[in-house]
Amino acid sequence: MRLIEYYVRLLLTFPEMQVHVQTNVTRTTLSRELDCTERNVIYILNKLEDKNWIKVKRGKGRGHTTAITFLKTIEEMFAIYEKQSPRTEDIERLVTILETKNTDQRFIHLLMQMLFGARTPQVEGGEYESLKIPYFRSIYSLDPAQAERQTERHLVRQIFNTLVTYNEKSKEIEASLSHYWEVDDDGKQFTFHLRKGIMFHHSKRLEAKDVQFTFERLKVTSANWIVQDLDSITCMGKHRIQFTFRKPSYHWISLLTSSKCSIVPFAYGNKPKDAFAKRPIGTGPYKIKEHETNFMKLSVHQDYFQERAHMDEIDLFILPSLEKYLHASDIVEESNLYIPFTTSSHIGDRFNYVERTRLSVKYLMWNIKKERIRTNEALRRTLSMIVDKERMVNELGYPRYQPASSFMKNSPPDQYLDRDVVREEINDPLLVITYDLEPHKKDVDWIKKTCEYHGIPLKIKILPYADFWNDIERADLVLFEYVTEESEEVSLFHLFRTGTGLINNLLDSDRKANLQQIIQTAYLQEEEQERLKVLEKADQLLCGQAFTIPLYWTFQKALYHKNIIGTTLNTLGLVPFKNLFYKK
Repeated sequence: MRLIEYYVRLLLTFPEMQVHVQTNVTRTTLSRELDCTERNVIYILNKLEDKNWIKVKRGKGRGHTTAITFLKTIEEMFAIYEKQSPRTEDIERLVTILETKNTDQRFIHLLMQMLFGARTPQVEGGEYESLKIPYFRSIYSLDPAQAERQTERHLVRQIFNTLVTYNEKSKEIEASLSHYWEVDDDGKQFTFHLRKGIMFHHSKRLEAKDVQFTFERLKVTSANWIVQDLDSITCMGKHRIQFTFRKPSYHWISLLTSSKCSIVPFAYGNKPKDAFAKRPIGTGPYKIKEHETNFMKLSVHQDYFQERAHMDEIDLFILPSLEKYLHASDIVEESNLYIPFTTSSHIGDRFNYVERTRLSVKYLMWNIKKERIRTNEALRRTLSMIVDKERMVNELGYPRYQPASSFMKNSPPDQYLDRDVVREEINDPLLVITYDLEPHKKDVDWIKKTCEYHGIPLKIKILPYADFWNDIERADLVLFEYVTEESEEVSLFHLFRTGTGLINNLLDSDRKANLQQIIQTAYLQEEEQERLKVLEKADQLLCGQAFTIPLYWTFQKALYHKNIIGTTLNTLGLVPFKNLFYKK
């Protein structure tokens, strides 16, 4: 990799150096440019000549010129580079060189088009399809019980399956790992019949004991609210399992569609829990082949119990420095790119967009545990009023879709807006905390300027996501994201109940008790629509009293070549990999 970098660096450094044209340069100049000794310059030139990338006529003595002829164009070098399967850190270094040596972004776009996209490499044994995706969000835990953000939850859905799924169009619960289930009349007992012959990624067959282990272990995770009222789990043979609750739990069949309830193997497949979180074992269409800090390789699960995925391999390159180039408007039409996030509005004849709206709500939450905030409704309403959400969406743009006033999908944008509130003056800066996602940085900067214009000083603190949760109780306000699932009631239950959410961490005990009473009432309702009506009261408690300030709904837009078929966005705004197909 380094040798290619030296070649590109030299080719871009000296404008007079052209391919197949001899150019004279001193070893001192080369030493300065390559940041090495003249002795190392000789070594590098020898290696480049051995590769037949250059021809060299060496001048004798110190200070004499060396005649170099470059034999490869930069496009040819990029092709060689791609065949060597560069890692993320290699790509980052080369991008830095291109940025430093050339203000023309054409070469970076060209590099992206050669490195990423659909491929059909020649392999022993027949055809092979792969997709290389540039990505810019870091990947944290892939343990389903811990995964919270869109990226991790999306990957969990590629690696795992749940007992049942939710059909967003029909609003029905459908079979998955369980092909048949029964719920008794009083909503206390659920019996599931598992499909036979389902294989985990480590070649063990799915049995009832795996399901039992999955839900027993939830009791000691932040997702323990899912099994709060669970009294017992009984394995009735290898392929039948029964759950018994202490009270009616009609809602529970819906909760099982959440990625939190993804089935994991007994004892984590004999892996330590931390190792499992990085390279988990599931039953899903893809399994993890490699997982490094900035790179992940997924390979197809050949024994998947549903239709086998078409793409044999999916590579994710975590490249934050490339984010600004993912919105390029000059995509080369010969490239077979899939770009998961884009703002580009010019695509040419060979590319398509796919878009999905109302994916998540970005919101502010007050730290109600602080008395000066809990007792000062005027302050909470003042800030809610002065933040012009529509102007925020219009000025900041993508991925901001439309103003939000509630966590309910069908609520009007001004549902709880109160323009007659008496403004509250404040002198001490309010501490606002969020984590280091690029839209969050722009959001808090915009909010800070708006609030300070209206006389409310803010102090902003942006933390790495891994450190974010350790500091939120110090905050006066926290900017966060509410991510939806296919089922709206499951999304809301997760928002209101999860132990790793803002609401359970920042509400005071009285409001938390009020909220949980509403939730318990929702649990008792037999029908989904009745449960949603009750959950509206929880939404009103939080948003109507300005404990939370919903800002806007997000949307996602992806760009893909027309030869990549099956590109649709799920509720997380990302493409289910199983459906992708490359039409060569």
